[in-house]
Amino acid sequence: MELLNPAHPNAELETRLAALADRPWAADAYLAGTAALALYLGHRRPRGLDLMSPGNRLTPQKRRDLLGDLLDLDPGTRVETARDGYLFARFGDGTAIKVFYYPYPLVDPERSYGGLAVASAIDLGLMKIAAIISRGTRRDFTDLYLLCRRLPLAGLLERSADKFGHVRDFELQALKGLADLTLARQEPEIPGGTGTPTWAEVEAWVADEVRRLGREKVGLG
Repeated sequence: MELLNPAHPNAELETRLAALADRPWAADAYLAGTAALALYLGHRRPRGLDLMSPGNRLTPQKRRDLLGDLLDLDPGTRVETARDGYLFARFGDGTAIKVFYYPYPLVDPERSYGGLAVASAIDLGLMKIAAIISRGTRRDFTDLYLLCRRLPLAGLLERSADKFGHVRDFELQALKGLADLTLARQEPEIPGGTGTPTWAEVEAWVADEVRRLGREKVGLG
């Protein structure tokens, strides 16, 4: 699955990523999260940037170095949250940037946008499933539904051992997480737009997938 055709550019995002791509620390980072998904799906305007680094543990000194570099890039940058493995800051215009220490391997080659590496759609799908296992927001379910229009959920789960091989029974945990819509049902409908599905559509898809995959993988139903 490739990034959106250049006929559908996001000039603001491309400019921001190009500026980050020039920073030395960015060579060990890649774009993930909503911004990366939007480059594949074009479904939502990104509100911030999530960058994953498999090598930078973001210890106190590493966080100070990174913040200093972000301040050089934009003197209006301010810190929101900082802890081992994580730095959340905002540029002067309010754009959020979150940098995570993320040691899990990429299972498919990265793409590139604005000179910065972008996680593959397969990796983004697996990361989205992991998010659903831990919290399962309405936005997570909707993003996965849109992604799985192009990448079957069963195919994503087949790659899970390549990324999360240390997690026992990841596929079973994924089915349990997908089946738990408690939090998502309590949240408001995501604002509609071109191609935005209703929650009823997403919920029906989730129920069908959980039922089908439950039968195929663990003999449920």
